[in-house]
Amino acid sequence: MKARPFWLTSNWWDKWLERRPVRWSLRLIFAILITGLLSQIKLDPLEFMLFDWRASIAHAPASSNKIVVVGVDDKTLQTLGHNPTAQELTTVLEVLHGAEPRFLVSMVRPSEFLGTVSDLQQLAVTAQAVAMIYAENDLPAPGQHKLDPLAPPFSNVRIEAAPITRDHSFFDPRGVTRRVILNYEGMPTLPLQLAESYNGLSNPSQYHGIFRALNADQVYVRYKSSFPTLSFSDVLTAKFNPAILKDTTVLIGRNSSNMAYTFMSTPNSDRRAGKSLLEIQASYIDDLITNSSPLLTAPWVTALLTFLLSMLTMWTVMRVRPATGLMGLFVAVFSVVLMSLALDLGFHLFFPIASPVFGIIVCYYFVLPYRLILENRKSWEYFEKNRLLTQVEELKSNFIRLMSHDLKTPIARIQAMAEIVLQENDRLSDAQKNALENITASSEELSQFIASILNLSRIQSKKVKLQVKTRDITQLLQKVIRGTEHLAKRKNIEIVTEFEPLFSLKMDEDLMRQVFSNLIENAVKYSGENTRVKVSAKEIGGHIQVQIADQGIGIPNEELPFVFEKFYRAQNAEYENTGTGLGLYLARYFVQLHKGGIRVESETNKGSVFTVDLPLDMEDMDSQGAVHV
Repeated sequence: MKARPFWLTSNWWDKWLERRPVRWSLRLIFAILITGLLSQIKLDPLEFMLFDWRASIAHAPASSNKIVVVGVDDKTLQTLGHNPTAQELTTVLEVLHGAEPRFLVSMVRPSEFLGTVSDLQQLAVTAQAVAMIYAENDLPAPGQHKLDPLAPPFSNVRIEAAPITRDHSFFDPRGVTRRVILNYEGMPTLPLQLAESYNGLSNPSQYHGIFRALNADQVYVRYKSSFPTLSFSDVLTAKFNPAILKDTTVLIGRNSSNMAYTFMSTPNSDRRAGKSLLEIQASYIDDLITNSSPLLTAPWVTALLTFLLSMLTMWTVMRVRPATGLMGLFVAVFSVVLMSLALDLGFHLFFPIASPVFGIIVCYYFVLPYRLILENRKSWEYFEKNRLLTQVEELKSNFIRLMSHDLKTPIARIQAMAEIVLQENDRLSDAQKNALENITASSEELSQFIASILNLSRIQSKKVKLQVKTRDITQLLQKVIRGTEHLAKRKNIEIVTEFEPLFSLKMDEDLMRQVFSNLIENAVKYSGENTRVKVSAKEIGGHIQVQIADQGIGIPNEELPFVFEKFYRAQNAEYENTGTGLGLYLARYFVQLHKGGIRVESETNKGSVFTVDLPLDMEDMDSQGAVHV
């Protein structure tokens, strides 16, 4: 069978992906792809929803007072009892012209005013005489440079393109007006012409926030809160202050709540009522006069922010917990939105954030499943390793248990035979006695080692159960001391006891015998010749305190926290005496089973003091026991 190529093996692939340069390169490539993809996707609906939200929060700027609105409003319709006629519009134009405005602009087609033929002719003459401009809500046909003239008798009235934009499919399907067109196919619109007469800016590139769309230069509008407004009926009867019209642009149009078709939605207006076309056109012109349109950030700035946030999101998802990562996602999105709001309010800067926000979301939901796959794979590997280790541990425990049981019998025979031979003192030389004593001592050490291994096996299999009986602890200590006297005599060590009269307590006698045997034997083993070991027992605050103090080699301070660990032996003890490193571990475990505690105090070359605390009533102690080091 042909071997698979090395690059198709999962082991090689996993190792390759684990390399830090590879991981960062893949994140870099993915962030670049996401940034490029989002720059090509149309996110205008979300972008302009956020734009409208910022506009509704921002304070509307004051007008330049260069625009005055004359509206056919509810008051006019109520006062006249009908829509204004051609004759009445003629009178209004004459009155307004007398106040010396700079421009008179009608947003209503003159032919829409009713009247006789002579009335319409007189209106046409007056409109031409006062240089009235008709603002057509339209653009010239493609390829043409001007609009078609009005029908007679208004064919000599000046007509200019003043389109009211409405965002539909191109920008936003909700039909909101947010932008003003400065020119179309190189020809300036009426708002640009009027603004130029005030600010002298003839080149569209001189205006803030200009952008190119649909073959036209455009800017976004910051709608004004209000404009100087006159009612058509008040102008008709000359009930106004003519001074407010001097050198202004006067816009004449419909402004009645009964004419719903003359209202449109704006970013900072009520979606149901909106603003009248008259107010919208006034905002267009006034915004250009003050050149206060929102500034636009360069596309590369948005792309850079999208890339950086994508990288940050991927790093966060792969490094932190999912709950923390999700919280980080919300914080990042909130921070971007807050930043855009601050830039808008503080610097009138329109910063597109739809792409960065989508970059965060897309990277999070693309990378999170990848992390879950990796974690699921690791969990499966851990499960398999744990299952294998459990089997190995069971085999090891069974092997140790069987070997220990099988070794106990021959060791017991060796000890028995050595003791029988030792009884023949008269027939043995000193060398033979020495050898037999060494055999007996080695057999005892091996027996203790086997007993420790068996106890460890029982602990690991959780088969240690207390056989609690009421016993006198001082009697138990005396038995242990008698069993240790032969070791002490070899080194001429004196074992001193100091026992207070004590009550009996409930304990597992066999386990506690092992605890005290280990502690007293250790005290003897690690003490020098002609020294003393003190064993004391007293009652303190509802528990029994047993202390074993020696004058041995002691334990270094840096090793004290580890003396009760499994298989741990102090460095200064490794070459002094043999041992398994299980004695103190088992002692601590057995004391904890009795809901007690064990601790040690030691100083190098001055000895150690081991203290065992056992409760008189185990129910009064913490079920976890304690180890105080």
